[in-house]
Amino acid sequence: MYLKCLLCCLIVLVLNESVFAGEHKAGTLQPGDRLAYDKAIFLKNTNNPTNYTVIFKYLAPESSHQINYVLIRTLSQSNATVEIKQEPGKERFVQSIINIINGTDVSIMASIYKASISMNLFALDRNTRPKVFIVGYAHNTTQTRDRKINLGQRQQGDEMIGFESKNVTLKNRFAEHEFLFNAPNKFITSVGFSFSTPTAVAFVNSTFLKKDSLDVIVYDLNSPYFIANMSVYGFHYAQVGADYKPIVKSQKIDELH
Repeated sequence: MYLKCLLCCLIVLVLNESVFAGEHKAGTLQPGDRLAYDKAIFLKNTNNPTNYTVIFKYLAPESSHQINYVLIRTLSQSNATVEIKQEPGKERFVQSIINIINGTDVSIMASIYKASISMNLFALDRNTRPKVFIVGYAHNTTQTRDRKINLGQRQQGDEMIGFESKNVTLKNRFAEHEFLFNAPNKFITSVGFSFSTPTAVAFVNSTFLKKDSLDVIVYDLNSPYFIANMSVYGFHYAQVGADYKPIVKSQKIDELH
């Protein structure tokens, strides 16, 4: 009976460990480190295989405990960059950009481990609250000449609050252009990009992505010229309702103790 239970436990462990198709890490897990953050940061289920890009940023005060290890896990095939930055006099932060390839059942988990004893003797880690920023968008997988990228999600009653079209030409080594949108008293729900080339990319600067502003660089490494259109949807101040969902999922969180 004992052997049978042991075999069942081993089978369960193997299944649990093989669920995740991708693992991406930064730092080194040290003895005694504690799990400070462990959550699903992006969930999506669709019948059609879709490519996604998810930007995850975790900001903690300088007085908080040192971040030693970050683990990003995905159910689908993926590639990702994971970065930890901790400089004197600045916030500690983690940033990861995850690309999901042909995902249907998409789940991304983020786990952050901190030192149990801070290098700062005056740190009061339990009284500090980090901020988490998560941005996810799907890529059009069509092989035609045009390409479309959408960020955020349209909401009932929203309307176009901004539009810009640009003939993007060669700068330095490749064609690029920076789209800037800043509209106080506006509430962004969704941003759409369309390009005249299938290999153009939109890079969202998550630091400046807010409810009323955004900063996006579009570029193409394979074409010296392309047309880029940006459409911004949202609400005017007088129209926004209590059920408005910000384009950026931003919240203060309590750490695990």
